[in-house]
Amino acid sequence: MSATAHRFRTPLPGQDHGVAAFRDRLLRARQRFAYTGSDAQDALALQALAPLSGPFLPWTDSSMRPSAIVRVLSDVVFNRRSRIVECGSGNSTIFLGRLLVSRGMTDVHVHSLDQEARWADTTREALEREGLDGVVSVVTAPLVDGWYDRSALPQVDGIDLLIVDGPPAYEDGNSHARSPALTVFGPSLAEGATIFVDDAERAGEQEVIAQWEREHGLRFRRERGDWAVATR
Repeated sequence: MSATAHRFRTPLPGQDHGVAAFRDRLLRARQRFAYTGSDAQDALALQALAPLSGPFLPWTDSSMRPSAIVRVLSDVVFNRRSRIVECGSGNSTIFLGRLLVSRGMTDVHVHSLDQEARWADTTREALEREGLDGVVSVVTAPLVDGWYDRSALPQVDGIDLLIVDGPPAYEDGNSHARSPALTVFGPSLAEGATIFVDDAERAGEQEVIAQWEREHGLRFRRERGDWAVATR
C-alpha cells in the first residue's frame, strides 16, 4: 500500500470515519480507472502489433508495454529513422526488427544494448531465428559504475532515435541509473532526433528528465502512457 493510500485510511483529527472511508473509496476508484485505461491502451496496441506477430516472445516485468512499442514503431515510420540506439533489449527490439524487414527498410540499423549476457543472447537468438539480425545488433555491455561499459558501446554517428529503457532503475539506490544516456549519446544525436524515455511515471526517471532539460536544453512531454518524448 502506498503512503498516500495509508494517509487516506487514517482519519485526521476531527474527521469522522465516514469521510475517511469515502476518500479511501475515491482513491481506489481512481487507481482502478488508471489501470483500466492502461489495459485498454495496451489491448488496442496489441491489435496494431498483430501484423508484426511471429514466434512467441517472453514478456517480463521489465518489458516495454505494447502501447509504448507502438509509439516507438510509429516514430520510426513517420520520421523515417535510420540510426537507432536502444538502451535495454527485449520485445521492443524484436518488433523493431520485424517492422524494418516487413517494410523493406534494410538500410536502417538498430543497436540494442543489454547488460545481461544471458538476456542479450536470448534476444540475439530470436533475431537470428527470424532473420532479423541484418537490421538489428544486440551489444552485450556489462554495467560499470552503474551504467553500460562505455568501451563496449557501438560508435554510431547521426543517431535519430534514442530509446532509453535501461539499465534497470527500479531499485532503491539506482533510480538515476539511466542518467548517463544523454551524456554519452547526446553528442552523436542528429538534428531532429527523438529521445524516448520509458517508465517516465517513476520519480527517478522524472528527476533524470528534469536534469536533461536543464543540461541539454530539451523539452520532454509526457504522453498518454508511461513514457516521455523529446525532440532534439
